Amino acid sequence: MDVSLDTYAQWEYLNIMLEVFQEAFVFPLFFFIGKIKNNAINDLNKIRQIYLFVFFIFLIIIFSISFFTSDLIKIIDGYNYYDKIIFFNLQLYSKIPEILLLISTVFLLNIGKSKWFFFLLFVKMIIYIILDFTLGNKNVFLNSYVGLGLSSILTNVFLFSISLIIIANFFGAKNFWNFKTFRLTKLEFNQVFFLNFIFTFLSSIINNFFYLLLIAKSMNVFTVSGSYWLANQLIWNWVLLPIIALVEVFKAIIAIYVDNGVNKKELNIKFIKYFKLFFFYLLFLQVFFLVYEFLFLGF
Repeated sequence: MDVSLDTYAQWEYLNIMLEVFQEAFVFPLFFFIGKIKNNAINDLNKIRQIYLFVFFIFLIIIFSISFFTSDLIKIIDGYNYYDKIIFFNLQLYSKIPEILLLISTVFLLNIGKSKWFFFLLFVKMIIYIILDFTLGNKNVFLNSYVGLGLSSILTNVFLFSISLIIIANFFGAKNFWNFKTFRLTKLEFNQVFFLNFIFTFLSSIINNFFYLLLIAKSMNVFTVSGSYWLANQLIWNWVLLPIIALVEVFKAIIAIYVDNGVNKKELNIKFIKYFKLFFFYLLFLQVFFLVYEFLFLGF
């Protein structure tokens, strides 16, 4: 296997773009998943509808982005240009079953099937290790990038298929696979949904914008960007902990205010207050990283 971690560091640029769409379109849909508590046919149609909506939205988004991967690779790094185009496109399309799997796992947690969530997590780890070492081997594919890209797609498709079988068991296999019973249901897009959608979308844009400035930029400047990428996968997650907590608190406040009758003026004041904290925290991190680079790295 002659694939370096530098390639994964460069993949972060595309992954960041997809994260914004994922958090904007998918996360607010968890609002509807949270309301599914029984195995009635109406609830079954809701989860089917969410799967279809996300599938088609992300198919269009990823299909559109795939036209620009070659240009992005030229900007980032021209090394192994054609190999990386294949890898990036395979990684892109693997995001579709990955996001559908995310919906499945949220649904399983919502109905109290947490053991299946941990089962899928464990299986994912095992399959990734097996497929990465087998398909990434030059004896299987001369181009190791093809093998690693296929590994991502096959793993996510396989796990999503298992999750569907588990969910089908909850609703009853006969009902779940009987597509004649499928009807579009009215999803109630109320104020909680739209406020969470706006706040999640804005917080995602700000998070990922600062991530590009703080982390991804440096990943592709350092000659050891692979090691830097590994370290910052851990560092960035710790850096974001206060922000993630802040976002979740505000989303909970939105729900409470709507349930008790919305005081729009007070909600707007809290919205501005939280975003100020949010912004200044990330601004502080930006200044900290710039000073660190100047003093210790000589940038």
